Amino acid sequence: MDLNHQPKISIKKFTGAGYVPTASQLGIGELGVNSTDSRVYTKNQSGVVLDVGSSGSISSLTDVQLTSLANDNFLQYNTAASKWVNSSALDGGNF
Repeated sequence: MDLNHQPKISIKKFTGAGYVPTASQLGIGELGVNSTDSRVYTKNQSGVVLDVGSSGSISSLTDVQLTSLANDNFLQYNTAASKWVNSSALDGGNF
């Protein structure tokens, strides 16, 4: 690719607390920023708008399931649930 002729990157700007752009407002791979909440969004190949640039908590991830949290818990992958779950000990207590 000719580095002297890179396409211009434009980012759509949105405002309003809690506002998430709709799929019709973003093109696939296009970025949108909510300047009120400091969140960045994009639309994936499936047409789903994803929040890709915000600080959040691990519990907000779709592949994590947290229950009854306690000190010294760790995340362990559960293949039956296809999720990361918190656990207090590995089988046999060995790593």
